[in-house]
Order: sequence, then structure tokens, then C-alpha cells
Amino acid sequence: MVKEGGEEGVLGKYELGRTLGEGNFGKVKYARNVVTGEAFAVKILDRKRIQSLKIDDQWNHLRSY
Repeated sequence: MVKEGGEEGVLGKYELGRTLGEGNFGKVKYARNVVTGEAFAVKILDRKRIQSLKIDDQWNHLRSY
């Protein structure tokens, strides 16, 4: 299971790997579907950082995806 800090691990049928990049609002990590083997990138947002900047409207928009 993936821990709160965004560490590597497995979440459901997805395995999260190394960090590919970092920005102001979070990290982009390598991910792989453990069933199909398909690889892709996942953006993990830092909820506390976003809320501290009081950009709740943008946060709610991103959560809708």
C-alpha cells in the first residue's frame, strides 16, 4: 500500500515506483498496472500545500477528474 508520504508501493492493482519529477504542487511518479504490465506516469498532489495557498476552487476542479 502507498503511504501518506507518497512512498513506493502497491495500491490496488497499481504499483508506484520512483519519482520522475517534482513541482510546487506535488510529484510525478512511475506507475505500472500489475495485471497488464502497462506503464504510465501518475501525478500525486500535495493536498496540504494546495490548501495552504487557498486555491480551493482549483483543487475541487482537479478532484473532479
